[in-house]
Amino acid sequence: MRLTFNWRLLIGLCLAIGSLLAQIDPDRRKVIQAGYNQPLEGRGPLAAYAYFYWNEPSFPWTNTTLRTVVAPTYLDSELGFSDLLGKGTSIGLGVAGGGFADSYAEVNQGQLYDDQSFFGASMGASASLYHTFNPTDQRPSSLGEVPLQFVLRNTFQGVFFSPENDTSPDFVLPENQPTYNLRTGLRWGGREPLLYPDAAFEISGWYELGERTHPGSYGYNGDREIEHTTQLYWGRLLFSRYFTNSFRIEFSVTGGGSVNPDRFSAFRLGGTLPMGAEFPLTIPGYYTQEISATSFALISGYFLYPLTSDGRLEVGVLGSAANVRYLEGFSLGQPWNSGLGGGFAYHSRSRAWHVIISYGYGFNAIRNGNRGANSIGIALQYDFLEDNGRFLRNFLNSIGPSNWRGLVR
Repeated sequence: MRLTFNWRLLIGLCLAIGSLLAQIDPDRRKVIQAGYNQPLEGRGPLAAYAYFYWNEPSFPWTNTTLRTVVAPTYLDSELGFSDLLGKGTSIGLGVAGGGFADSYAEVNQGQLYDDQSFFGASMGASASLYHTFNPTDQRPSSLGEVPLQFVLRNTFQGVFFSPENDTSPDFVLPENQPTYNLRTGLRWGGREPLLYPDAAFEISGWYELGERTHPGSYGYNGDREIEHTTQLYWGRLLFSRYFTNSFRIEFSVTGGGSVNPDRFSAFRLGGTLPMGAEFPLTIPGYYTQEISATSFALISGYFLYPLTSDGRLEVGVLGSAANVRYLEGFSLGQPWNSGLGGGFAYHSRSRAWHVIISYGYGFNAIRNGNRGANSIGIALQYDFLEDNGRFLRNFLNSIGPSNWRGLVR
C-alpha cells in the first residue's frame, strides 16, 4: 500500500502513546509533545507524533490520579487508585483505542513496500498493579530513596485490519485479532515523560507475553505468519542530568530478546523520535523503526552544550550503536548498525517551550543499494503549567474577531 501523506502522518502521531504507561504519575502535567523525522534519501513511512498529555493527581477523588493522552486519532486514559491495597500498592484501570496505532508498514533493506502495508485500529482495556517497595511521601533526596517499583499489567484488546489504497488485492490481510498481553517488570528510578528532564536515573527489567486468538498465515499465498504466543524480555540502564548553565547529558544502554517473534512483536529500531515510545530505540539517519530484530543491544545518548550564558540555546551531538539479530528475511547484511548526528536546542525564557532541530547519518542503512543515509528531525514540547497558559491565550486573542474586522462585519 502507498499510504497517503495524511494517513502516514497519523500513524506516527500515535507512536508515543506507549511511552506514558509505566506507572501512576505523581505530578500534575499539561504538556504537548510533537516530533517529526524526514529522510533525505529514499522513502520510508512518514514518522511523526503529536499528543496532549494531561495528568491530574487527586482527581476526581483525593486518592485517585487521572492520566489522559490525546492524539489526533487515539485516546489512552487510566484512573489510578493510590495505596488502594495498602501503603505503596496501587491499582490502575485504563481504556485505550483508536486508529493507526496498529497499522503496519513493510520496510525491508531501506525500501517501503506499499503493496504489503495496511491499516490497523484497536480498542481495549487494562488493569494494572503498581507496588513500590520503599514508598516515601516526598521526592527522593538520596540514591537510597529512589523508588523501586514492581509493575504488573493485563491488557485485553481487539485489533482490526483493513487495506489501504495501495495494498495489493492479492495480499491477504491478517485476521482481526482479539489479543491478551501481560507485562511485568521491576523499575528502580525512572524518567519523566518530558523532552528534557532535569535529572533521571533508571535500572529496569521487563517481560511481556502476547496471546493472539486468531494466529495463522497471511500475505502472498500465506508467506508470513502471526504467532499464537510471543514473548519479549528487555532491560534498560539510563542516566540523564542537566548541569545548570553548563551542559546536558543523557546516556542509556538497552537490550532485549524474544521467543517466537513475528512482524508485529519484533523489536523495531531506528530514527530519532525521542518521545516516540516508552523505550525509544533510536539510531540517527535510519527510518523510524526501520530495523526488525529478534534481539539487540543498543547504546545511545546525547550531549548538549550551551551557546549562550543563560543556557537557552544549546548545540550538541547524538549517537547510537546497536548489535542486532534480525527477524528472518529482514537482514541488513551485518549485525552492527550505528548513527551519528548533531543539532541545536532552544529553550524559552519561561522554560515552557523546548525545541530541538537535528541531523543524523546512519552508517549501515541501505538506500538505493548503497550504504549510508541522512535524515533531519524536529522535536518540541510545550508545558502549559510553566507559563500558566499565556501562549494559548495570546494565540486565541490573535485570531479573535477584533483582528479580523474585514472578514466578519
